[in-house]
Parts: sequence; structure tokens; C-alpha cells
Amino acid sequence: MIRDKDDIKRRLGTICESVLKKQRRISLGRFPQVENVLYEWLYACKMKQMTVPKGMLLFKAKQIANDLGVEGFKGSSGWLTNFLN
Repeated sequence: MIRDKDDIKRRLGTICESVLKKQRRISLGRFPQVENVLYEWLYACKMKQMTVPKGMLLFKAKQIANDLGVEGFKGSSGWLTNFLN
């Protein structure tokens, strides 16, 4: 029984370390309002098991930026790549 607890603690520690490493790489983009709304929209699509092409993501991001009145948002393919990572 004790061995199982030790094994569980070890595995949990490994999982936590992995999550923390990924969290360190997360940084806020230049347009957090757009990214937050787009993330929520994308999450809702995924919950409905919808496939969202990259072109549609860029279109939606530009639409959100326009609706929020965000200036300077271009919605480039580089921005999309960073958003998806």
C-alpha cells in the first residue's frame, strides 16, 4: 500500500512539473482582449466538436478586434501561430 502511495506521489510530481514547464512558456500577447474572446469562442466550438480552419480563426479574430475597437490588430499568420501555441 505504501509503495502505491509513493508511486502516485512520484507520478503526480512529474505531471505537476510538466504543467509548470508549459505554464512558464505562456505569455500575454499584445492583444489580450482579442485573444481571450477568441479563446472562449474556439473553446465553445471544440465543445460542439466543430473543426475550425485557420482561415476562420483569423477571420473571427479580426471580427472580434473590430467589435472591441482594438486598433493595430492585423491578425497575421504569425500572430495565429503564436496564439495556437
